[in-house]
Amino acid sequence: SKENSQDETTAPRRTDGTVSWLRNNHQEQVRGPLSVLAYAVVMISLQEITPTILNALVVLFQHWFSAAAEEASVASKVAVLLKEVKEATPSLLPFLVNLADDNNNTVLHYSISHCNYSIVNLLLDTGVSDINLQNNAGYTAVMLASLTAPDAFGGMEVVRKLMEMGNINIRSSQTGQTALHLAVRHGRDVMVRLLLSCGADINIQDNQGTTALMFASERGHTPIARLLLERSQCDLMLTDKHGRTALSIAQQGSHTDTAALLQAHAKARAL
Repeated sequence: SKENSQDETTAPRRTDGTVSWLRNNHQEQVRGPLSVLAYAVVMISLQEITPTILNALVVLFQHWFSAAAEEASVASKVAVLLKEVKEATPSLLPFLVNLADDNNNTVLHYSISHCNYSIVNLLLDTGVSDINLQNNAGYTAVMLASLTAPDAFGGMEVVRKLMEMGNINIRSSQTGQTALHLAVRHGRDVMVRLLLSCGADINIQDNQGTTALMFASERGHTPIARLLLERSQCDLMLTDKHGRTALSIAQQGSHTDTAALLQAHAKARAL
């Protein structure tokens, strides 16, 4: 079974506010094919919004999210939909793949959240997915992926692919934290390893000046602290906005094992 181990505060939540708004602005129902939707995209780019276009967008939004963004969504059906759009109206594909709801979550955000890695892979393979898009909570797909725990090799390979294609060092617009900060905070050893192997910047500080090593020290995640300290570029002497180092944070939290590890590395580097 798939395991979704994300923190409740970061998992994207569905909203149908966009659909509701569109419904309130039109009466006529459009049953047109993809060509109508493609026409809508063109008109939107020209800022010519009509009731027909609004209807087309409602159809598009509802069909796409119900087919691809649900926990029970099936990859084979999403694959057929993407293929049909690509063959019939290629210019529509980027618009479709990057459709976002009122929380600025795309199907990619939801697929990661639901651990639907087959759908994530399909979206990545389109080559048009805006991987670095932040939702209203400030999270990218990579950040959400850093909180998951894939229970199969295939899932981990898709997450690696996502991290290699995206910018893993983007800082959240809300907290200034990166995917590495999140993985460390939540004790995701495997994701920490993966992020480091993909080039995550180990010394980035969030809005409070906290580094990944400081989070490991604060939580007493000694094995993760060891992973970080294995990187020679890991700076033990950085301080947060309260003037605390990783060592002082570990000591303050009575995490003796973590503190001892930090002291040992500090002594070794001083030689």
